[in-house]
Amino acid sequence: MTDTRATSGLEGEIEFSLAGIFVRSIFDPAKAGHTTGDVVRHAGRSYALVRLKSGEIAQFPCEQLELVPEIETRVDAVAKFRFAGPEQLHRAILTEKVRGRLTEVFYSMGTGHADFYPHQFKPVLKLVSSTGGRILIADEVGLGKTIEAIYVWKELQARLGCRRLLVVCPSMLQQKWQAELRDRFSIDATIVDAKELLQHLGRAVDDTTTAFVLIGSIESLRARRPKTDEAERPRGFRQQLASFLSQNESAEGSELFDLVIIDEAHYLRNPATCVYRKPKPGCSDDEVRRVSRAN
Repeated sequence: MTDTRATSGLEGEIEFSLAGIFVRSIFDPAKAGHTTGDVVRHAGRSYALVRLKSGEIAQFPCEQLELVPEIETRVDAVAKFRFAGPEQLHRAILTEKVRGRLTEVFYSMGTGHADFYPHQFKPVLKLVSSTGGRILIADEVGLGKTIEAIYVWKELQARLGCRRLLVVCPSMLQQKWQAELRDRFSIDATIVDAKELLQHLGRAVDDTTTAFVLIGSIESLRARRPKTDEAERPRGFRQQLASFLSQNESAEGSELFDLVIIDEAHYLRNPATCVYRKPKPGCSDDEVRRVSRAN
């Protein structure tokens, strides 16, 4: 008669001739499943057939199986040296990569048609590793600050599913930004003035799934920040835009932009100018990613 009992490392003996017992390998806890009730012998050893979670039938030496505990913490597993194998580690790392949570992995790498230069990914690494969500790119002329800023956008798209980008730059650079986005990253960007930006934002408020990549000039968007005690209705589209942004500045759960890139950011350094007083985008500080590009 074949003895189908074996000593378990957890709770005495396991009757492998019974189906439905939840067991796992003592060498690889990730390999777990239910006994089928079938036991075979080979070369003097008994092997239990186990239906794994994947549905596959696998056989294990009976003495290398144990009962799966109902409750087991990570501390308990480590204390008993219950570690999964390399396949499970690879699967866990791959899962985290898909989720976009690894700070040392660049999801934006290879997404554009630009030549690879390692320094252009430093802003990406700095942003994903920071808690503030704001960075200043101040490389020397010719090192590709525009490309670096677009890599940040591609990274946020891959990691967070970002959909709304606004580039604010001097009017003479609008065509350059549009060409860089189109030719190097296959991104169609629309150049807008205050009226058109206001229309896009109005649709974004009504429909949270609205996506856009917009380019606006500092000159066409700047306006005096409305005072809270002003009773008069804002005149002109730039003033209406300023009022709209001011009203949505502290709104939670309805961010207007996922990312704002400000080119030639030194134009905003003078607090006495209308450019400096341009209202902040309507995004909460913990959600907005704002990249300033300065020469």
